[in-house]
Amino acid sequence: MKTILSLMFAVLVLCACNDSKETYLIDFNSFVEDVKTESPNYTEEDWNAANTKYDKFITIIDEQFSEQLTPEEKMNLSKQKGIYQALKLKNKAKQAKDSIENEIKQRVTETEDMQEGIE
Repeated sequence: MKTILSLMFAVLVLCACNDSKETYLIDFNSFVEDVKTESPNYTEEDWNAANTKYDKFITIIDEQFSEQLTPEEKMNLSKQKGIYQALKLKNKAKQAKDSIENEIKQRVTETEDMQEGIE
């Protein structure tokens, strides 16, 4: 009886490990999809939280599951990483654009004020 229980426990542990890899990959894909959907409304704090979560996902996947990943899983993981990095880059570009627009508006207002003072 003890041997059967030990064997059942071993099978459960092995199954849990496989599910864990699958679960992490599914959760990572869902995370990237959520960021894709929600990122247009992200604040800087939201991005910081997302980056922290991304780093944790990648660290765990690399440290615990990289040896177990199939070529298809590696390809999908690379694709999801690329999507996330592109979303970050898009956000940085939007921040730069917004900053430039604000600077231009400020300069236009200053110029208009100066012209009014001259007239």
